[in-house]
Amino acid sequence: VKVRYDAAGFCGHDRLGSAIRLHSGFVDKYIGDAIMALFPGGVADACRAAVAMNRELETFNSERVARGLAATRIGIGVHVGRLMLGTIGEPQRMEGTVISDAVNVAARLESLTKIWSTPVLLSEDARDALPVDEQWSVRSLGRVSLKGKTEEVGIYELLDADVVERRASKEASGVAFSKALDSLRARQYADAERGFAELASNNPDDGPAELLLNRCRAARVREAGIFEVLD
Repeated sequence: VKVRYDAAGFCGHDRLGSAIRLHSGFVDKYIGDAIMALFPGGVADACRAAVAMNRELETFNSERVARGLAATRIGIGVHVGRLMLGTIGEPQRMEGTVISDAVNVAARLESLTKIWSTPVLLSEDARDALPVDEQWSVRSLGRVSLKGKTEEVGIYELLDADVVERRASKEASGVAFSKALDSLRARQYADAERGFAELASNNPDDGPAELLLNRCRAARVREAGIFEVLD
């Protein structure tokens, strides 16, 4: 798991670290305004920790708003895979760390939470690794290209980590979102644009719907330009 928070507003290492440890994880390292954490027990523990961290954030933000300060946010990327854990460095400077492609993917997913305006993103591998006997609310956002990966990676939004009202709205519109996403994948941009426009209008806080709406509009402009040249 890679977690990043707004350092100007949330210097809550103790709050986030406690949520990680409470769900059988451990902090690998602090990286400026980010935390890298590992969960030997599996993805479910990581997701439970992600939800707990967002609940801590809600409490922290309510305290900030009560003092007249702006709310802040965190972004969390979750991936699963094999890694090497050990000590690196040289005789005068040694440290424990993990090295693997899985770590890089988690970091890339965390960076995407800003673009998609959602608190937690799971890779498709992480989603598939969730226990089948547990109920998790996730929403597919399609496939994206990640730096360092030759193939696109499926990404999913962990709705359990969202605030209650926004989660309920996203779950209620799940079928409509999937239909619009299918239209976008099929390059039926007009249909996709209508779908995402309605979703964004009904729920202005739905960051992924707004992002995909803008992508549909941009695709239609590009398509129109191509036809103008052909004509």
